[in-house]
Amino acid sequence: MKREEQQEHWRFFSSKAATTRRKGHGALRYFHKGMYQLCCPSQGPNYITLKECHVEFFEKFNFMHGECLKLTLSKFLSFGIIAGSLVYKLPQILKISSAKSAGGISLAAVLLEILSCTFSLAYSFNSGFAFMTYGEAAFVAIFDLVIIYQILTYEKGGVGVGAVGGLLVFLASLYLMLAGFVPYHILKLLQGCVTPLIIISRTPQIWSNITTKSTGQLSIITWGLNCGGSLARVFTTLAEVNDPLVLTGFVVAAALNTTITLQILWYGDASKEAKKKKQ
Repeated sequence: MKREEQQEHWRFFSSKAATTRRKGHGALRYFHKGMYQLCCPSQGPNYITLKECHVEFFEKFNFMHGECLKLTLSKFLSFGIIAGSLVYKLPQILKISSAKSAGGISLAAVLLEILSCTFSLAYSFNSGFAFMTYGEAAFVAIFDLVIIYQILTYEKGGVGVGAVGGLLVFLASLYLMLAGFVPYHILKLLQGCVTPLIIISRTPQIWSNITTKSTGQLSIITWGLNCGGSLARVFTTLAEVNDPLVLTGFVVAAALNTTITLQILWYGDASKEAKKKKQ
């Protein structure tokens, strides 16, 4: 969205908020201000704006407007994805902490996931996409750093100088990308690498599950939420982001996350049966 359009939409909903405040409708005032974030303009092929959706829903009372319904649903899903990203890795982290083991979790897979999240975050931010269409990448990367710490602590003998140096390089690179020091065509190239990175990051985990017939400490809650979130993100990307590079990454991620979730369900049951036979 262009800066001028953002300012126009903000002025529109600020005026609505001011009007409702003068009339004493406090709840509506906050509602109108919140609508700026809820129904920001779509960047998809069927472009529709905040103002148009507000007019359709709250002045014409046309609650069946197709594009506005799709955009609003997309926004609610995006809110859910962002909120879920704040907690969905916690079961995995707690499971590792409780078992004091990160067995079955690939360090390479987690590192590659951080890279893909970073590239996606930097590209989307510099492309001007709404934060709600990509914001979970930031939180996933943060939790992945915690999981890497756990893997190094429980499986690799602790965090060494190399790991600390790698973290500093990562943070410096992230700053340079978000601050605009990296040319946009380079960011676009990095976004093109996201899909291969997702495939490479998930494939070792999928193959490890197949060969060991076990999913180790993988959490069904974490991967179930990951699967649902990635499927929902495909819908929100189609609704709001007219960018094949971004869409391809989410489609591939959804397919691979679904595969791992199904493996946890399948091999989890197999492990329980094996334990019963031993007993």
